[in-house]
Amino acid sequence: MYERDPIFRHAATSTRAFWWSEIGSLTSLSSAEKQYLKEVSALGIGDGLAIPVFGPHGRNGYFGVGFGDPRPELDVDQISLLQWSCQIMHLRYCDLLAAVLPTDIKISVQEKSVLRLIARGKTNTQISKELNVTSKTIATYVARSFEKLDANDRMTAALRALALGLLD
Repeated sequence: MYERDPIFRHAATSTRAFWWSEIGSLTSLSSAEKQYLKEVSALGIGDGLAIPVFGPHGRNGYFGVGFGDPRPELDVDQISLLQWSCQIMHLRYCDLLAAVLPTDIKISVQEKSVLRLIARGKTNTQISKELNVTSKTIATYVARSFEKLDANDRMTAALRALALGLLD
């Protein structure tokens, strides 16, 4: 779903918090993104803030703070306080994560390319076509990545690589 979520996409390129309901005026929307917003709206979740946060090694993200309906009237100072709080929490999370992550893992350029595509949900067959190499070669890169990252599955390998800042 994140591939169709325009809030996620816009938050990744924004430095300021914004209301979910304002997304249509902040960026152009594809038909898939418009459909996604209709589906989410039908759930009756209400409005909220998307708050971009930034961290070391490309550990950027955003906090989604839902308020339901009606949304509160927040002034610029209140929104700034929420954004500062989220940023501080995110940096603290990054500190805690860094304290337990290994620092000596090295992956090759090819393994990095494969892990990026795994993180996007691609299969080995799709990856081999995209990188123009054999499926056997991709399987080798995946196996090496699993070993280096102490992972038993694709999702764990991709998440560990992301957490370690190896996919920047």
